[in-house]
Amino acid sequence: MDLSIKMTKITDTELEKDLIKFETNTIITQYKFGILYVSHDQVEEDDLYSNETGSEQFEEFLQLIGSKIYLKGWKKFRGGLDVQNNTTGTHSVFAEFEGMEVMFHVSTLLPNQPDDPQKIEKKRHLGNDIAIVIFKEGSHKFDPTKLSSQFTQVYIVVEPAIKKEGTVYRVAVANTKHVPPYKPYLSDPPLFNKANIKPFLLAKLINAERSSMLSPKFQSKMERTNINLLNNLLEKYVYNLSSLKDSSITKKSIKALRRISQRKKRPPQL
Repeated sequence: MDLSIKMTKITDTELEKDLIKFETNTIITQYKFGILYVSHDQVEEDDLYSNETGSEQFEEFLQLIGSKIYLKGWKKFRGGLDVQNNTTGTHSVFAEFEGMEVMFHVSTLLPNQPDDPQKIEKKRHLGNDIAIVIFKEGSHKFDPTKLSSQFTQVYIVVEPAIKKEGTVYRVAVANTKHVPPYKPYLSDPPLFNKANIKPFLLAKLINAERSSMLSPKFQSKMERTNINLLNNLLEKYVYNLSSLKDSSITKKSIKALRRISQRKKRPPQL
């Protein structure tokens, strides 16, 4: 313990509010995830993003996991979609789960542009989602390396199958190697019916994003953000950091902030 650190008593009552705000900002309650429809024997990325419609099974799946909403005039979480001019399509799929809002970027609901043969606009949305659901039909295997996103960390593959008891969904999960394990874990066999696919999938997606935040790719960004926010509190309530850049007090404070920001707290699991 370094006893040479100078302690400063803060009497400003606004500090408590700002500290609560700082902690609250780290709690995410709004999420966006991709849903990519893969038809029979489709393998290449451009083919996957070219689908403008899905099968009846795909449409039924969308109805199970959320509500189809009209985007224009939408007042709740929009997940980066256009809610004024329909440039990102007229509809999307939205869900509320455990007090959280989830907007899906559905590949078949995002419009194809005639002057965009590589589907850059579609990829801009799904390619910037940390977790993507791959709804795959057919017996061929899905290869996540075919997708060019450098941002997506988790792919959850859902395959429909017809059993005696009705439609069931076989689920598989692929993560980048730095993502820690997260619940709910897959059952054996990993089959889900129409009643339990939604709660499993939404919990898995949310926990996937939360765990991805602990990977090196995102941890360093979070550390920088937290240090900047804590620096702002020091400037506001203790001293002006810009005028004390070379002081030993400031250097010790920066080191302390870095240690705080580097602490990897396990995100809560649903």
